[in-house]
Amino acid sequence: MLPFDTLSGLLMTLPRILQSALDTRFSDGSLRVVQLLDAWKLEQLEGDRGRLLKLGTTDGFEVAFMLTDAHAGSLGSALLATPNDIPPSLTGRPH
Repeated sequence: MLPFDTLSGLLMTLPRILQSALDTRFSDGSLRVVQLLDAWKLEQLEGDRGRLLKLGTTDGFEVAFMLTDAHAGSLGSALLATPNDIPPSLTGRPH
């Protein structure tokens, strides 16, 4: 049994560990750890505190992100843009 905070911290580091292993093996940085999106859901949080974006895969992996209005707006704009219109700041690797 692990405390929630410990387990959460461990799970948050696993994608970075996987990506680091790929980066070590393939130094050009072109490979990514990627999951195929199966389902998504957008919820309005109570009290106008933002939105909750849930993403899920066919094998049951799920992750949720809280979006501010600014994040939701920029994400919406990026999704509507053609690939050539997306600024480099939105296409770079997060780490």
